Amino acid sequence: MSYHIKLQNIRQIALQTMILCGAFFCIFSVVQVANAKDAPARAAAESPSTHRMGRGDGPELLPFVTNFPVEQWAGEEVHYSISMMGGEAARAAMHIGEVIDDEELGRVAPVQGLISSVGFLSALVKFKYGGMTYIDLETGYPVWSEKLLEDGGRTRTYTSYYARDEYRADVVRNENDRDSPRKKMIPRHSDDIFTWLLRLREMDLEVGETYVAYIFDGWLVRRLTLRVLSHAERPVRAGARETVKAAEIAIQTESLEPLAPLPWAPKGVLLPPVYHVIKREQVASMWFSLDDRRVPLNISLQTPVGFVRMELTKYVAPSRDRR
Repeated sequence: MSYHIKLQNIRQIALQTMILCGAFFCIFSVVQVANAKDAPARAAAESPSTHRMGRGDGPELLPFVTNFPVEQWAGEEVHYSISMMGGEAARAAMHIGEVIDDEELGRVAPVQGLISSVGFLSALVKFKYGGMTYIDLETGYPVWSEKLLEDGGRTRTYTSYYARDEYRADVVRNENDRDSPRKKMIPRHSDDIFTWLLRLREMDLEVGETYVAYIFDGWLVRRLTLRVLSHAERPVRAGARETVKAAEIAIQTESLEPLAPLPWAPKGVLLPPVYHVIKREQVASMWFSLDDRRVPLNISLQTPVGFVRMELTKYVAPSRDRR
């Protein structure tokens, strides 16, 4: 394996960790855990009939609706440190803003995030990824988002408008002042890299429960399957408390691709997209706090170069809790 490929692997591993962990501002065209010896993923025809996050026991997941009080979290910040190969490799942060009334988007709450390489990784593969999403207050789903990617001397932006009622996202990719518009098929109840994690905060997270979310990251649709394995007291690096009760969650990520429309469907009829799995990525392990913060404490991901770990280092409570 060449030196260049090894550096590329390190960057992709770091990005995959961020997507799973929840500071998921990095929206990347193809994010994979790279390994030159990986066998091709088995493609299986599957339809995400459970369009929203679901829970259940066994293979059948029952959909349900969750309340999404994003306005209660205004002013909240979370900060993370990502370590790999024995040292800190990147840092990340996410901030939830105050509710605003937008003439075009309606009543929304902005969520911003940033991840950047530090230390030895910054010397090898320097990158910075940022993003902003406007979340609809009534549904908790994204209505508009923009992601910025800077790496390898390149800068790209992905601007997405979610037309979920039409199973569509309108995306404009910009690089070197050149726009590349695309229309992407998405499930009607699609989250993005921010909102699925915020939605997870409202779940019971009882041992044995399984949750499914469909995430559109600005270019690809991914399905996350999360299963709660156990509850335990876990050490906390951020805050005065030494330990906190947390849920251990196993996460399986699948990249999905829409199939061609049915040839016999009447012209102009809106049909939900049907997907097949183009890649199944390895399982990560996340510890999610069960206290009033309800945030990921850490995540571990086994990679070809060892474990990548992401740990909560700072937590700033919502504005209402600081009054």
